[in-house]
Amino acid sequence: MESLDSLKKAELIFISDVHMGSGQDIRGQLLSNLLESLAQLEVASIVLGGDIFEFCFGRKDFYRKKFSILNRPLERLYAAQTSVHFIHGNHEFFVDYLNWPHVRMVREKDIHLTINGGETRVIIAHGDLINPPKTYLKYISLVKSRFFYGVLCLIPARCIDFVALKFAAKSRSMDAERELNHQKIVEDGFKWLSQNQASVGIFGHFHYPYESQKNGASLLCGWSWKHPNFIAYVNGRWMRGVWRSSKWEIHPITFEPHMGSRGDASLWSQVIPGG
Repeated sequence: MESLDSLKKAELIFISDVHMGSGQDIRGQLLSNLLESLAQLEVASIVLGGDIFEFCFGRKDFYRKKFSILNRPLERLYAAQTSVHFIHGNHEFFVDYLNWPHVRMVREKDIHLTINGGETRVIIAHGDLINPPKTYLKYISLVKSRFFYGVLCLIPARCIDFVALKFAAKSRSMDAERELNHQKIVEDGFKWLSQNQASVGIFGHFHYPYESQKNGASLLCGWSWKHPNFIAYVNGRWMRGVWRSSKWEIHPITFEPHMGSRGDASLWSQVIPGG
């Protein structure tokens, strides 16, 4: 176990599935403080990998104010010459309008980066669009369409927020009844890597911390911030940051071939309420 300072000059940090409800909740404060700390560590790139918010319709001033706690740390990361990329998750809508001028908003389903001086190709996605069912694609096409955007613009932001958060809470209450097909998720992940000629794939969405390797390729997944965590690459090592006992602990990732591997289960003892 190492401290957050061990991430000095990290090449890549991946954070996803925070599901912060507002800047005042514990998850929002944890994320803001983490980004502030990373701004002091000369990190090369940070990818915010989607579902950072429990719900966000970036076109409304209401949401810009609601999540303004992130404005200062993002400005400090820019001043520190850290590149920040934001991949839209399925809980985020038109976040391009959040007025974060120094954040690259990724409209595509994934982003390609390199590490190790350009020798290692990394592909990063939120995860929901890696190999989705056709019904899900139709749903996403509708709710992220210009038509849906126009409808949302006509509805008061507080009404949108109330309904969206109620819907999200109902969906979350059913999580225990959902069974993930770990083998399919990981196999789809490795196919995605192969199709994009990448050596490493990182995603979120599934709220399960996969740490798998196959034929020299590596697949990593961020868990939800029910157990606050992030993935880092520093000094040639993949690490996972985990929030425990009121501090960030940095642990080396030990890859496993098992399809449902979640690394060291003892790391996930701390539970943070929220989305």
